[in-house]
Amino acid sequence: MSKDITPHAEGNSVSERVYNPIANAMFAAGSLASGVLLLRVAYWTKHAVIEKDGKRWVVKSREEWSADAGITFEQVKDAVPVLVKRGLIEKTGGVFRGKRAVFVRLSTAGHNAIFENVKSHPEAKMPKAGKVVPFKKKHTPEDASATPEEVLTILSDL
Repeated sequence: MSKDITPHAEGNSVSERVYNPIANAMFAAGSLASGVLLLRVAYWTKHAVIEKDGKRWVVKSREEWSADAGITFEQVKDAVPVLVKRGLIEKTGGVFRGKRAVFVRLSTAGHNAIFENVKSHPEAKMPKAGKVVPFKKKHTPEDASATPEEVLTILSDL
């Protein structure tokens, strides 16, 4: 039996959890691509200006979602039904600018899934900032003509 690695798994204490909306979205959506799309729908729902049935909606083609989320057209095509089935986004049809269009928005369940640690567990920690490592040397165009030994020296300085 495989161990459940979700941030909400039994045995993962609240004090060990960190607020990580990317991980929350990925686990809620079931895959990295679906999680990324869910986060982009969340972003655009917040900024949406199209109102339909008293709710704000986002209208984008699959091609636009693909470019926006940095995932393939096929990943968008596969992710949308999964996100709808899991109740993370709402989807409806309509007419936009004289053409049939698909309207999507983040659902309450989707919002809760992304921001679960903040809502349910106010004691969840924000991740600590990593150590800042300054550049040791500013490299110049002359570095591009360096010998292999000089390249190794430059790389070891980073």
